Amino acid sequence: MKIEVLNLYEDRKDVTLTAYIQDDSTELAAGKKRPAIIINPGGAYIMLSDREAEPVAMRFAGMGFQTFVLRYSVLNGGTNAWPEDAKKLPPKNSRTEYPAPLLELGKAILTVRERAEEWFVDKDQIGICGFSAGGHNCTLYASDWWRSVLTDKLNVQAEELRPAFCIAGYPFTDWELEYDLLSELDETSADYYRMMYYDYFGETDPSVDKMRECSSDRQVTEKTVPSFIWTTAEDKSVDPRHSIRLVNAMAEYGVPYEFHIFGEGHHGLALADQSTLQNPDDISDVVAQWIPLVEKWLKKYVRFGAQRKDKSE
Repeated sequence: MKIEVLNLYEDRKDVTLTAYIQDDSTELAAGKKRPAIIINPGGAYIMLSDREAEPVAMRFAGMGFQTFVLRYSVLNGGTNAWPEDAKKLPPKNSRTEYPAPLLELGKAILTVRERAEEWFVDKDQIGICGFSAGGHNCTLYASDWWRSVLTDKLNVQAEELRPAFCIAGYPFTDWELEYDLLSELDETSADYYRMMYYDYFGETDPSVDKMRECSSDRQVTEKTVPSFIWTTAEDKSVDPRHSIRLVNAMAEYGVPYEFHIFGEGHHGLALADQSTLQNPDDISDVVAQWIPLVEKWLKKYVRFGAQRKDKSE
């Protein structure tokens, strides 16, 4: 396997795309293209979780994907560290504000497409996968890929930005919903959420119109790509209603989807097995079912062993 880290900005080291490219072995579909998936770790747009990055990429590599991890713009510069004081807002940083993370996902897709021949990738089968805030970035992108916020700023045609599918675990989807729920959270959680709003919008009290523009469930249309969504009923950090509202919108617009709410499990379980263990309760045989479930679902939307075109064509 070849591992390569690319900086998406020439003057920054915090926004990167890490490629995990499986060798073109004579024993492993030699000379044929693979589907690709770009992983977006979570972390409230404040930090980026390592548990939702490389371990997830390796699991999808085991399914036959060329895999990538996007470390997009967040408050703590792409690290996995939480601020020590949740009440202390950082200096204003326009680099992290909307639509930066969304644009960076678009840049990642364009990068994979540009190097598809070298990386043995079928450029029409590049999917996205995210968790928590990374799930927000992916589910918003799944509906916004064709809109001017991306096409104009990246100066490309919409079809170059379209993902083949979207996978999201316990995604944050609705800024207005969460704003209304802040009073129900404990003090520390509410402070971190206010920091998340400040980081993403540049203010702790964005307008309703702005929150709706950036809410995944509010942006769903017939152009939203097929999606696999999962969460847990016991999630206290991102209320399961985020996922439910998103899926309701997909049902209304006839978007193909599969949705699972597992009855147990806290927020941030990632793969829910030994590979993403941080604490003893991070293992759940119930929640870990999402991996075999998504692998079966993906067979509807990806194909393996697509013949590679000759470079002269």
